[in-house]
Amino acid sequence: GEISVSKPRSSVARREDGTLVVAGIHLLPPPPKPPGSITVGQLGPDPLAALLQALSGNSSYPATVKKISLEGAAIAFNDRSVKPAVETTAHADASLTDLVFGRASPPARLDAHLAADRIIENLTVTGEVSTSPLGAGIHLDVKSSGIQPGSVSSYLPPGMQFEMKDGHFTSSIDAAIAPETKGGENARLIV
Repeated sequence: GEISVSKPRSSVARREDGTLVVAGIHLLPPPPKPPGSITVGQLGPDPLAALLQALSGNSSYPATVKKISLEGAAIAFNDRSVKPAVETTAHADASLTDLVFGRASPPARLDAHLAADRIIENLTVTGEVSTSPLGAGIHLDVKSSGIQPGSVSSYLPPGMQFEMKDGHFTSSIDAAIAPETKGGENARLIV
């Protein structure tokens, strides 16, 4: 089947005291962290490994989704905890085609186009997502243009400036995780 979402809207705001307001719901700020060093164990599980593990398709019910699409999404963001305050809107259009869970299959195709007013004119992510039980993985090509300081400068330390006027960025990301024959998992990340 197909899943299509057209023109969803939401908002995220951070008040002066750091409280987040997401879609009208006030979330309390996290408690302050105690001083001291952070060890690897304190960081919790590796988020990339967790994502790839979740995509590995260890489902007892194989499923296929022909297309998942998102058209004209917008999230308004307002941060009053920094000076000057940050206000922007993120925009997104994306599709994921031929997504299969629970059985070996060719990778699904991902196409996403993102932007953020006064920060980045275009961020395009294209590639493949594999959910095979024999090994999950992603291959993404990332291209961006029209990167500008906008309100990002509000997050820089005092005295530091962001001089970019029409920045560009290009990268590829390959990540995979597969079971090892002698137990455990074999993970790979190439940027």
